[in-house]
Amino acid sequence: MEFFSKITTDNNNTDLSPELIKLQKLINQDIINFLKQDSPINSSQLYFEFKYQYERIVEHMRFKDINGMQIISLGGSFSSGKSTFVNTLLKKPLLPAEITATTSVPTYIIAGDDNVQAINIFNSQINLTEKEFKMLTHDESTENEINFGHLIKSIFVKTQYLNFQNVGFLDTPGYSKYDDVNYSDRTDEKIARAQLNSSDYIFWFVKVDDGTLTGSDIEFLKTLNHEIPKSLIISKCDKLDTENLNKVFLEISNKVKKLGLNIENIFCFSRVKPERFDIIKINQLIERLNMPKEEEIFAEKFIAIFKSVEKYYDDLLQDCRRQFNRLNIALTKSDDEQVVDCLNSLHRDYKLSIKKYLDKVNDLKRIWEECSYVLKVEKKSELEFTMENQNVYSKMIGNFSSSENSYANIVKNRRD
Repeated sequence: MEFFSKITTDNNNTDLSPELIKLQKLINQDIINFLKQDSPINSSQLYFEFKYQYERIVEHMRFKDINGMQIISLGGSFSSGKSTFVNTLLKKPLLPAEITATTSVPTYIIAGDDNVQAINIFNSQINLTEKEFKMLTHDESTENEINFGHLIKSIFVKTQYLNFQNVGFLDTPGYSKYDDVNYSDRTDEKIARAQLNSSDYIFWFVKVDDGTLTGSDIEFLKTLNHEIPKSLIISKCDKLDTENLNKVFLEISNKVKKLGLNIENIFCFSRVKPERFDIIKINQLIERLNMPKEEEIFAEKFIAIFKSVEKYYDDLLQDCRRQFNRLNIALTKSDDEQVVDCLNSLHRDYKLSIKKYLDKVNDLKRIWEECSYVLKVEKKSELEFTMENQNVYSKMIGNFSSSENSYANIVKNRRD
């Protein structure tokens, strides 16, 4: 109960700056209300991305040691060998390798004096002892079968056993589909994708038992940011003899080339006999990445999300404009009063749609202006929807009533 009380501490975010509290409010109130109506079909994903980027800012604020580090994310399906890989690099069983999907926790590992901290579901920062860390991650149930992993968002481990000063690892819980026996809210594809896309390099793990790159892996890899470099690591290679391992390697290599996946290297790995496979090459790759980087500018992430939403409404408005021009042409060619009435009715519908989408664009700009002020964007970054565009659509709305009258007069004159 003492441990439960500790990891459920809620400090009401009293340690957060006024700017971060304001940003949290904008996301949880203004943005969520904006996305409730007439929003993109992926509005739930967009809201998740806003929240995830906010949580990353909080992480970097509380755990400043990861700022300026090259982050290598370890991705793949649940139980594909990610934690075992880290333990092999460290030459120490630091991370649990045998866990359940409900107790696995995203874990950062960086070099430094031994220390473990965590962020709980209330966004509070907690210091953990080694024993408490094991209680969280080993699915170490008490006699009352109580598990605690689901109460923690992320864990930050500093260890003297990591030899790379400018590289940190993010051990993700992996991904699982809803109908997978290993599925949990920790292995949700949406969360796994966001974690991987926030990194500088990705190691993607495939079990040698699968014999190939599975359809689920391929589908997931295609959704990751193409610009992030990736290497594929075939795990548990000691299970196969040389001939059969070569067949698996060739099968995966051919599939990667055929599908055009952005994979730089394919490595073989084994915890049991690491030196027999590619652990030296992997270490050489990590050493090449072992250099400081500029601190991340989170405002750019928010700008990208806002611009994707803006593009959605811009596309809708352009479609309305095309349809409007077609209606104009149709009206000039028809002298049937019923047809003209129908076309004018469509005119009015497009008028309402254009006004609705313009209102959404203006609301989006207002929210962005508040967010950009909070994020302290040095050079004001405007959304791309220009004032010229706004004037064009506003004039179209103003011209609807006069257009209807003029087309009615055309029909009347033709009839006379």
